[in-house]
Amino acid sequence: MNKWMCRSLWIMLSALVSLAGSAHAQTWTSIPMTVVAKQGTENLNALAPYALGWPTAAAPSKRRYLSSLESSLKGFRIRGYATSIGSGTDPHNELSSGFTNSVNFTGTEYGLVVYLPDGLLRLYQCLNCNTVNMQWSDFVVFNTPQDYYLYEVLVNSDGSFTVEVVNAVTSQIVTTVNVPKQSWLPNLYNTSGYLQITANHGVNDGGWPESVLHVDEIDILH
Repeated sequence: MNKWMCRSLWIMLSALVSLAGSAHAQTWTSIPMTVVAKQGTENLNALAPYALGWPTAAAPSKRRYLSSLESSLKGFRIRGYATSIGSGTDPHNELSSGFTNSVNFTGTEYGLVVYLPDGLLRLYQCLNCNTVNMQWSDFVVFNTPQDYYLYEVLVNSDGSFTVEVVNAVTSQIVTTVNVPKQSWLPNLYNTSGYLQITANHGVNDGGWPESVLHVDEIDILH
């Protein structure tokens, strides 16, 4: 075997090993949302697709899906869209999808949120959520979450986040945004917790009759 053939085989094997390592490093697994919670009288679908319209019950009311406890999470993604149609100025009326390490939502979280007044997609980070010691940060990552796409949140090994919006049909990346981890947030790479999707009617401020978070697939990254 001559040197050229040896070099060609080495390059081929190196490429195969690299591809195999990449595929193993990022494995998306679809999961069901097995726990349904609500305040109000709305009926929720037990299986995907989950279409969480803005709750019509008086505030505070919510529609919420919650997964079972999942381990070794490196991120999540949803396939779907969010629309915010209506009036009002209070951001406590919102649509969200994210990770929490507390089944009571009083721990550490990260995820995607759309405040209905502006309709923008943000990555949020939260520590001691829903307590008097809560710390919160959010950052705009996409302007048109009403587009039907894959919305991915990747947790990097240093605890920072990469948000990718991917065309659900062609698999082309529409946008990529890197967001640093807040100094007060623990490193949530490869941790255990729950996924949630929520429509929150937090304040009686305006009306949002056609606002909805539509999700027909939820995947976790191992």
